[in-house]
Amino acid sequence: MSEKLDALLKNYHKKTNPPVDVVVFHIYGPTDLDRLEYTVPVASMKLYGEENDDGACERAFMLTNTINKPWYVNTEITKLFRETFCRSTSVGDIVTVSRDGNVAAYRCDSDGWTETKVPEDQLQMSIRKVDLLDDTLYYQWCYDNQEN
Repeated sequence: MSEKLDALLKNYHKKTNPPVDVVVFHIYGPTDLDRLEYTVPVASMKLYGEENDDGACERAFMLTNTINKPWYVNTEITKLFRETFCRSTSVGDIVTVSRDGNVAAYRCDSDGWTETKVPEDQLQMSIRKVDLLDDTLYYQWCYDNQEN
């Protein structure tokens, strides 16, 4: 589609569909050095025009994958990590979708999305992070939980 048509459709969706708050979590599994699995929020975004959670998950997946440039330089997302680099979202990672005050979590599978649960403290922090956008709170929380 043309850029003008894309802009018109995006504006139309903003007016007809309420925005959806999405947070992407990367899962880091046990290694020889670290026997714990931990979940780290890496990106938050407000998506417009997504009529269902599957569409929101797919869009978040696309926005957090590096293809031609690093995904975290994308202006549609808010970077939630302090490091210089971050891997792309992949199988096993989690996307939370907040719609009208209801939050659902989905695990990325090789063939789509499966509804899952995120540890309550991490889910609450992700909601707070989206609401506050206070990097200091996030960074302290993130590093405290990685060390445990």
